[in-house]
Amino acid sequence: MTMKILVLGKAGQLAQALAFSQPAHLEVRYLGRDSLGLLSNAVLNEQLQAFTPDLIINAAAWTDVDQAERQSAKCTLVNTALVQWLMQWAKQQSTPLIHISTDYVFNGDASQPYTEQSATSPLNQYGQTKRDAELCLLTDYAAQTLILRTSWLYSGFGSNFLVKLLAILQKNPLQELPVVTDQWGSPTSALDLAERIWMLVQQQFRPGLYHYAGAQCVNRFDFATLIVERAHQAGLLTEDARFAPVTLASFGAVANRPLYSCLDSSLLLELQGWSQSGLSADIDRELQRLLP
Repeated sequence: MTMKILVLGKAGQLAQALAFSQPAHLEVRYLGRDSLGLLSNAVLNEQLQAFTPDLIINAAAWTDVDQAERQSAKCTLVNTALVQWLMQWAKQQSTPLIHISTDYVFNGDASQPYTEQSATSPLNQYGQTKRDAELCLLTDYAAQTLILRTSWLYSGFGSNFLVKLLAILQKNPLQELPVVTDQWGSPTSALDLAERIWMLVQQQFRPGLYHYAGAQCVNRFDFATLIVERAHQAGLLTEDARFAPVTLASFGAVANRPLYSCLDSSLLLELQGWSQSGLSADIDRELQRLLP
C-alpha cells in the first residue's frame, strides 16, 4: 500500500525542497494558505479527514522574526495553535508527526554548539512560539512525534538569505552591503534537510527531539562571503561584492536575536550513520536551482 504523507507549509522553502526531492513511490499532498484559507481548527480537520495521511510533516511556520513581534497573535496561530490542532487530530488517528523547529529556541549565550539537552530560553516571540509548540508535542504526543531543530535554512527556493543576497548583488553590484560579523549559526541547505527527512520517513519511525543543521558554524559575514565566492564560480555574479562589517546591534532590529545559535547534530548523525558535505558543496547544490 502506498504511504500517504501530508506536508504543511507548501509555499515555504523546505516544502518546496521536499517536493523537489520527493521519492516517486510516496503519495504526498502539500497544503498551504491557498488550501487552508482562513486558518482554523475546523478547516484543518476537513483537509486532514479528506486525505487521512499515514504521516504528517509540519514545515509551516511564521518565520518573519521582526513581524512576529508586531503581530504576535498571527505568529502564535501559525507556530503554536496550528501544531496543537495537528496533534489533536494525529492523536485520534495515531498518526506519526514530524515537526520542524528552530535554533531560535536558544538565547545565544553558548560558546559551543547547542545539543538536544541544552537549556532553552527564547529571546523573541518567534522563538517562544516555536518552543511552546515543542513543549506541547513533547508533553502530549512524544511517543509519535519527531522534532527536528534546524538553523539558518537557505536554498534556491523561495525567499531566504542566499536568494535575497544574490538578488541585491545582481541588481546593484557596486552597492556596499552591511553584513553582520558577530552572529553565528549553522547554515543548513533546505535540499539537504529535505533529503534527510525523506530518509527518516522511509524507515521505522524514530520519535524524539533531534538537531539537524549544516556541519559548519560560521558568522553571517563569512557565510555571505562564501555565497558570493561560489556564485562567482557558478556564473551567477560577475562583480566582486562590497561588504561592510557591522554588529547585529547596529541594525536596530525590532526583535532580539541570539548571537550564537550553532547546533550540534551528532546525535542524529550517529544514530543514522550519516555523513555531511561541507558548506561550499551544499551552497553549490542550492545555486544550481538558480542557474538559467
